Amino acid sequence: MDRLRTADSRILSVVIAAVAVLAPFAPRATVPALFILFAYQLVGMARRRSLPSINILVAAGFAALVLWAYLSTLWALAPTAGATTRLLPLLIAGFCVTAWAGERPVDRANVRDLCAGFAIAAVFYVFEGISWAWLTRTVHHMEWRDILDEDTGGIAVMSYLINGTVLLSLFMWPAVTGLLAYGRRWAAIILFVAAVALTLEFGSESGLIAIVLGWFAWWLASLAGRKAIRAFSFAFVVFVLMTPFVFTRVLTTETIDRVVAEVPHAPNSALVRLMIWKFTSERIAERPLAGWGFDAARRIPGGGEKFEMKDATGRTITTELNLPLHPHNQVLQIWLELGAIGALIVALTGAGLIAQTAKLPPIARNGSIALITSILVFDSLSFGAWQSWWIAAVILVAAAQASMNRLDKSSG
Repeated sequence: MDRLRTADSRILSVVIAAVAVLAPFAPRATVPALFILFAYQLVGMARRRSLPSINILVAAGFAALVLWAYLSTLWALAPTAGATTRLLPLLIAGFCVTAWAGERPVDRANVRDLCAGFAIAAVFYVFEGISWAWLTRTVHHMEWRDILDEDTGGIAVMSYLINGTVLLSLFMWPAVTGLLAYGRRWAAIILFVAAVALTLEFGSESGLIAIVLGWFAWWLASLAGRKAIRAFSFAFVVFVLMTPFVFTRVLTTETIDRVVAEVPHAPNSALVRLMIWKFTSERIAERPLAGWGFDAARRIPGGGEKFEMKDATGRTITTELNLPLHPHNQVLQIWLELGAIGALIVALTGAGLIAQTAKLPPIARNGSIALITSILVFDSLSFGAWQSWWIAAVILVAAAQASMNRLDKSSG
């Protein structure tokens, strides 16, 4: 039985390492990877006739959120019940895989798997940088004429690598947790520096922010222990419940114009987000209690209209939709679609999850809070709440962290 349990944990770390290896040119492999692990787990459960221990608090919170999301389709702008149903297999697989990961023993081999996956991915990134993304162009069947098109400006091929650096910046935390648990401080530092270097070269500003704030959260948790965890839990509730009100007050047309004038070299993506968040906050104020309904962000009235951003001389800086698919801020998206009720469910569930990290040993606690912080940065700046590949990515990295949290240093 112990040999079987060890094999289970090795399968987990190998599959997650494979996702890291594929990250440079196929970051959306997270969904099939999750269901591969889920299928393996189902076979194992049938063989052992046992079920994983589910975190009741988190399961109840997500069940309440899914139920409320399904109810919200009754007043949604278009029929979206099918979209809610499609999320269920993903969430069920996620709960089972993370619970299974938290029960498996882990040793140096599992840590080596994660580090090897990260190292191979880093080599691929160096090759992509030298070859102008030859692997990415090959995998996505892109010709040079697709990239150098004079009429459209071509495909920004290097943008395909950005999501890969997101995955690596997240998988870094369980790998660092494992290395530090075995006293490999210099190896952990090298891994951290490599993640920063890859993000600087191939990633985005949000990726760098996620790494820096994750490190800061680690430092605070190591300094203040359980007090820091309680502070994080409280801050999360305030963040979720107050964000739209703060944005409504702060993101005025005058404020954004002042930012454009006083920060001339600000990235266009950052300026565009300010306008999107302003528009989204205004729509939230129109239906604050129950929201516009699940998956309504892409159908919000006025969302398909375009705005122009101009500098002090009147030159157009950029043009974008008021709300393209999602607001690039999951807190605002929850408020927009599910209202205050959905936001309250998310706030309480997330706070409860963060609070549970206080029960972990110091290194595991610090790694978990750093990972949660990094995920929240991407949730707040980059991805939509219902993107399948991103949900699967968060589940996989949570499973990796749960596995590292149960390190058995006496083995290996």
